[in-house]
Amino acid sequence: MRMIFAAIFMVALIARADDESVIFSHPEPKASLELKVDSKQIAGVPILFELTMKNTGKRTFQYWCGGPGSYAPAEGFKATLVDEKGKEFQVGLSNGQYHGGSGETVLIKPDESAKLPALMAALPAGKYTLKSVASEATGNYAGPDRPMVVTWPAMEWKAGKALEVKVDAAAEQAYGQALLKQVRDDDSLARHIATTYNIKSVVDAMIHDLDSQDTAVIEKAVSVLHRVDELPEGLGVTIRRAMDRQLKEAKFETQPLGSLAWLAASEGSDDSLEGVLAYAKAYEGKAELPYIVRMISDFEQPKVAEALRGFLNAKIEGARFEAASALATRRDPAAIPILIQAAQGKDEYRRRNAFLSLAAYWDNQQAMAVLQKALSSADEAVRAEALEAIKSADADREFERKEKQEK
Repeated sequence: MRMIFAAIFMVALIARADDESVIFSHPEPKASLELKVDSKQIAGVPILFELTMKNTGKRTFQYWCGGPGSYAPAEGFKATLVDEKGKEFQVGLSNGQYHGGSGETVLIKPDESAKLPALMAALPAGKYTLKSVASEATGNYAGPDRPMVVTWPAMEWKAGKALEVKVDAAAEQAYGQALLKQVRDDDSLARHIATTYNIKSVVDAMIHDLDSQDTAVIEKAVSVLHRVDELPEGLGVTIRRAMDRQLKEAKFETQPLGSLAWLAASEGSDDSLEGVLAYAKAYEGKAELPYIVRMISDFEQPKVAEALRGFLNAKIEGARFEAASALATRRDPAAIPILIQAAQGKDEYRRRNAFLSLAAYWDNQQAMAVLQKALSSADEAVRAEALEAIKSADADREFERKEKQEK
């Protein structure tokens, strides 16, 4: 037994004396990269690559597959191109795979291969040379001054290929219609293409679907539109019309009104705000009101503060608290009584958030007195939450002091 402990101790000493020798005693993973792409492309249409990774080393490497597809993320890959004038540029690739949440680790063992789709933004009409597509090595660090332990190897395709991009309105329209069908069939890659690269024919169709009588169609349209990077101007008019129709027809279902409110808050226009305010009025006294108030707080119009003050008198406690929390971000003193009530209540979630909201009023004696009193609580959790809030208040006070000095 002593010999075993001695051996373990010696290994530990060697590792501490020379970490790099331990790390690099194992071969780093290696991989090659192959690529397929059509040489003829359409202006206005994203360029689709099929990448094939092959493990050419002796060590297994891995990637996280969080869906919605069953392949590796493409966000780590970059394409290097040269235009007709000889100017070289790089473009990042994507495929819409999630990087967090639930999923699984996928192993690529020696001599095994894995394919993945990867997309690049559409190029203007012209001739290009695709020089390479590559991904850098990534891994973990045992410490700040220690080398990286590679878990994902560098890989590069650099055979070079000529690409010609032409304007073809008919082909672009046909592509959009085919993509729309795939989106409606719940194809995750098609949805990523349509929303990330803002394919007009798909976006327009989804906006049209907001006026549908079918709840499922509206739900799908909202889901797609909420992922669009740049929503088109005037969308608020359609959102408000869809919400007003749902309310007028007395379809008091959480869906699709809740989903439309979610989209409205993301779109943010005056029309969208009016739609959500009407939704809140119709749902006064209902359990959904706190959620609706939270949606209203996401808007930035001046009239939002007035609307939130009105909810401080709502019958639903959750709605009052949501309104007060939102007003605290604006340092509106009207919220203080509700926040104090929540800070002194038994609901742990609201208490903690009320403490943090009260910290915004670092120059208000009443708000600070509540936090100071909580420091003497018999409950350790309450003391810790109050201390966290006071530190936040001190930081806000110091920030404002420095800001005034700079002016």
